Amino acid sequence: METEKVQPAFEKSLSDLGLEYLDLYLIHSPKSIDRKIYMEEGRRVINGDVDISDTWKAMVKLLDTAKVRSVGVSNFNVEHLDKIIKDTGVVPTVNQIESHPYFKNENLIQYCKDKNITVTAYSPFCSGRAELAPLIQEERLLKVAKDLGITTYKTLLRWGLSRGVAVVVRSTNINHIKDNFTDEPLDKKHVDLINGIKERGSVFNR
Repeated sequence: METEKVQPAFEKSLSDLGLEYLDLYLIHSPKSIDRKIYMEEGRRVINGDVDISDTWKAMVKLLDTAKVRSVGVSNFNVEHLDKIIKDTGVVPTVNQIESHPYFKNENLIQYCKDKNITVTAYSPFCSGRAELAPLIQEERLLKVAKDLGITTYKTLLRWGLSRGVAVVVRSTNINHIKDNFTDEPLDKKHVDLINGIKERGSVFNR
């Protein structure tokens, strides 16, 4: 996002949500899309004139408004994080990334831990890509779920928690929402069993 659009976009988010402040505000992607081309043609073309460090500086300035408590990023890799930290001296509070047994993202997660950046994992059930949908039927995952007497979905949430990662999920089913609450990590034996699932790639970053 271009620097001059950060503040207006933030204010619009507050207005749309009907809130006076946000606990956390994120840059969705390190890549800036040319909005004019996207709106007119529906094509996602990267705007190479936008420096992500400049956008990050504008995000950091939002903290001075007292309308947001923390700022962070999403879908940033090590190179992106190194750049904004080097250029601004400000470390993001959060990096929200894709992470599941088919795409563990271990190196990036470790980097974030070393920098004291909280990692939030989205797509923990690996939904959104047909050929990866069988994750919940993986033999290793089914074994752990059976051992613990819980669903494979809850098992995946506990696996994320055991890695020191916050996991975000979405559902409109009240029973699923209730079942998604968990505060019990897996033991090392079960973590290692799930870690042994062969990686098959990313749902979103193809």
